Amino acid sequence: MVSRTMGGFTTNIIGTPGLVEAGYVNHKALQLIKGFLVNRAIYVLLYVDRLDVYRVDELDKQVVQAITQTFEKEIWCKTLLVLTHSQFSPPDELSFKTFSSKRSDSLLSTIRAGARMRKQQFEDSAIAVVYAENSGRCSKNEKEEKGGYSTCT
Repeated sequence: MVSRTMGGFTTNIIGTPGLVEAGYVNHKALQLIKGFLVNRAIYVLLYVDRLDVYRVDELDKQVVQAITQTFEKEIWCKTLLVLTHSQFSPPDELSFKTFSSKRSDSLLSTIRAGARMRKQQFEDSAIAVVYAENSGRCSKNEKEEKGGYSTCT
């Protein structure tokens, strides 16, 4: 867990690098996170994936199902889909907008199916999609951190 305080608010971020190990969902890691969150509210789930991946695979589906089973399907109503590697140049001369829309739509469909949400319920929750880049090309702020107040050009 990493905590940051800005503007009088403290944000706790729990990273999940061990959520997938050796090609399998680590259910024990999800249970540890759930246990850590007892008596703490979840305000947002950042579901992070790569923009430059061409398809959703079975492991993606398993991750969505495991998150749903652990935190209930309502967690997806608090989700922000973050697609990294946004400096990516799409293949076959597709526009960035076309490629990124197809990629985000496929992930959103997988989330809806894995969470077993009705179309209307899923549309009402409207998961927002953001694109992020954190390569060495990104500038750093005054604390030598990438992101935050800095921008990637």
